[in-house]
Amino acid sequence: MRLFVLEVLDLFVEKKGENYLTVLPDSVPLLAEALEDDDSRVEEKCRSLIKKMETVFGHSVESYFE
Repeated sequence: MRLFVLEVLDLFVEKKGENYLTVLPDSVPLLAEALEDDDSRVEEKCRSLIKKMETVFGHSVESYFE
């Protein structure tokens, strides 16, 4: 289920592009939890999604996790 949710977020980022930034703060708790998931596939997908976000947004999203 967690992998599916990350796939949906990935599609939102792909379709909405920079417009997704307005709801990114709402996604941060989910992403932070996924980064510490026991399933390595979930953690890897989350890291990949974060890298994609940084590419799409043109800047680091690290500050959202502080």
